[in-house]
Amino acid sequence: MKCPLNVWQQESVTATALAEAAENGFSLLSFKSEKYTDCVLDIQKGSQKYEVLSIYSPRYLAQNHYIDLNIDRCDYLKIRYEGTRIDCSLLEKKSGPDQLEESEYKQLLGTLDKFVQHESWDTIDRDDGLEYKRYHGAGKKNYFAGYSQTIMKFRYSEKQRVFGYRKGDRFRVILIERDHKISNNG
Repeated sequence: MKCPLNVWQQESVTATALAEAAENGFSLLSFKSEKYTDCVLDIQKGSQKYEVLSIYSPRYLAQNHYIDLNIDRCDYLKIRYEGTRIDCSLLEKKSGPDQLEESEYKQLLGTLDKFVQHESWDTIDRDDGLEYKRYHGAGKKNYFAGYSQTIMKFRYSEKQRVFGYRKGDRFRVILIERDHKISNNG
């Protein structure tokens, strides 16, 4: 998100942290302020233009610097979707996104973003691309037999699925499937 340009067009940032961040290619950790909260600041020095990230929330920090901060994919999902319809707090590394190729991981993020942007659970149910539905595992092939909740699944690619259950207004992710072996059995 870009910060409003009119805030910066006539304001001098000479000898400030903004100028230093622009000159050195750094992000800026900000205090809560309407004009500095989680956005891209446009800084101009002569004819040279710079973009500086103004970071306030942990989500925006992780979104823009998770590789630099060495945040693994599982923890990143927990941070990215905190407070949304998706809850990744139960997701374990062994059954999570670390097993995915980069392109598969990007598809997962795109689908999770789509899931949280839906207006309601009704629109999620009607989204043919997600194919949000109940998992019907049976007997020895029921991978979620230990759960008392109704296990649901939705697709994030042709073969790949996300499994979890709904608690209140949140979908609690418990497993990310890459090879469709679990989904084949339910």
